[in-house]
Amino acid sequence: MEVQPELHSDQSGRIVTKKKIICAINSFLPFKAVGPDGIIHIMMQKLNEPMVPRLEIIYKISVQVPYIPISWERVKVVFLPKPGRRIYD
Repeated sequence: MEVQPELHSDQSGRIVTKKKIICAINSFLPFKAVGPDGIIHIMMQKLNEPMVPRLEIIYKISVQVPYIPISWERVKVVFLPKPGRRIYD
């Protein structure tokens, strides 16, 4: 028997929109370092028309279902000090 996750009240349409997804994708610098998925930003920017509706579905479901995939929780931050700068707030 498959267990269905409890859905939170559906505010996903207010939180996640195609316009917000496109805005986020376009805010990426095209050739910055890739994440663990290996997808470079320029690919997302060039393929945003066919990709945005699919991302919208994924993101709306992630808002509705109280579950975050473990792979989304992995973050690697690398500190790169700038030459000559001593204070980092």
